[in-house]
Amino acid sequence: MAAYIRESRDYSSYLSSTNEHLTRAIEQIELMSVVKCLIKENTALLDSSHELQLRLEESKQRIESLTQDLDTVREKSEQDDLTQLFGRRYFDETLPKCIASAKENNRQLCLMLIDIDTFKQFNDTSGHLAGDEIIKSVGALIAGSVRKSDVAARYGGDEFAVILPGASKGDAVHIAERMQSLLSIKKWRQKGNDGPDAVTVSIGIASLSSSDSAKDLFERADASLYKAKASGKNRVAVR
Repeated sequence: MAAYIRESRDYSSYLSSTNEHLTRAIEQIELMSVVKCLIKENTALLDSSHELQLRLEESKQRIESLTQDLDTVREKSEQDDLTQLFGRRYFDETLPKCIASAKENNRQLCLMLIDIDTFKQFNDTSGHLAGDEIIKSVGALIAGSVRKSDVAARYGGDEFAVILPGASKGDAVHIAERMQSLLSIKKWRQKGNDGPDAVTVSIGIASLSSSDSAKDLFERADASLYKAKASGKNRVAVR
């Protein structure tokens, strides 16, 4: 770019000098010489301009490639390594945005919190590697049960959170019950006979009200989850 600008300035200076020269009476032979020089300078500038265009195109492609790489890195940084769902940081950043959008567009929204029942017992009887496999399997089941518009995250440990934009309480309950139904089909056989051989989850749901902040909505979903746990686990509770 700097070289092209320098060449353009030199060419401008050359044109100015030539213009002054042409204001004086000159013979035909000298005029032809000036024309030849102008053609030569024009050709050189066109070549330089074409080269600059090629370099700019290459730079554009490199920038696009770097942008894609950056997006990939950013996406991976937002994911939970174990489940490939979103992580807590992304959830914490996204929930207020989803709430603001729902209020602005007068749309419904539900928040779902999911907790694996008796997870500590699984870890104690079968070890942390087996526990990780359970978390991965539950995460995959959640990912396969929610809609494209939903935001599913591993909130921490054996707890998950799902933002359901546009969902009514009935929609959220339907999704939760589908998760539990699919989970009931799968069995995890434990080492020995001391541990349970099936995994269940308790699910708490809260529906957004006009006065809710992200903190308010989360606390009500958490209260629903506590109610589901206290009611005997493997339950869906709604507020």
